[in-house]
Formats: sequence, C-alpha cells, structure tokens
Amino acid sequence: MTDLFTIIYVYVDDYLKAAARSGLFTLPDEPNQKASYAELMTIALVGELLHQPSAQQWFAQVRVTYTFLFPS
Repeated sequence: MTDLFTIIYVYVDDYLKAAARSGLFTLPDEPNQKASYAELMTIALVGELLHQPSAQQWFAQVRVTYTFLFPS
C-alpha cells in the first residue's frame, strides 16, 4: 500500500508542478495549509481505486494508518 501511495503521489505531484509551470492552472498557496494538493489528491485517488465508500472515513483511516507518509 505504501508503494501505491508513493507511485500515485509522484505522478500527481509531477503533473501539478508541470501544469502550474505551463500556466494551465494555478493552485492557491495558503499560509496555514497542512497538506499539499498533491497529498490530498493522492489520498482521494487511492480511496477511489480501493472503492472506499466514505471519503470522510477513508481520510480518517489514512490519518491513523499512514501518518508516516502524511505527517501533517
């Protein structure tokens, strides 16, 4: 599961950085933001791949089980 998170994160992060550089879109940079957009999108995408029925429960499970990957 750690590998799945890592692989998806790398693809999402690379895409977001390339899209921002090319001017495709810009994401707001909040000063008190606890997670990057790439991290949030990764968690959501893995939840979708695993057919998690509840996004709220999935994010809570990731917060507990994978704290070492997403410390914030």
